[in-house]
Amino acid sequence: MRILTLITMVLTFLIGAPLTVATSFKLNDEMEKVEEAKINIEKTLKTYEDTANMNPEIEALVKETQEKMEEFPSTSMASISTILSYILGLLALVIVVFAFMKKELTQKMAFALIGLSVLFWIVTPSIEQGTYGGADPKKAAMIGAIFLIVCGISAYFSHVLYIKKQEKIAL
Repeated sequence: MRILTLITMVLTFLIGAPLTVATSFKLNDEMEKVEEAKINIEKTLKTYEDTANMNPEIEALVKETQEKMEEFPSTSMASISTILSYILGLLALVIVVFAFMKKELTQKMAFALIGLSVLFWIVTPSIEQGTYGGADPKKAAMIGAIFLIVCGISAYFSHVLYIKKQEKIAL
């Protein structure tokens, strides 16, 4: 049974860790595009602010655009998400190694991996893509987090099964 948990742990690690890091790369690219769009929109709004006082339709359009700009994700959340993705990849690798080495720390680190995976999913901003734009970073983060959660659960139970086996041998 322990072999099954180890195999599950390794497979979910091999999928989840690269996926979380790839999500951070995609998120960084998207945030660069968002920052460029913000700058372009601000320039355009400055040119229309003078004519907005004359035309109520343009004034309403300017206000609507400013409200939509406030909905853009912040770069700080993207930075936190990127840092978390690297921490998750490293932590998952360490857990896999520690699980094979049968270290006590595996159980505690598994809980940390599960908690950080959930945090990674929550923190990753959602950037809606067009029809052919690719996956939303939040959805990709959720998929990667699910794989890493399964990796953490497998590592935890792998160590629990090892402890139970040692107790049976001791008796």
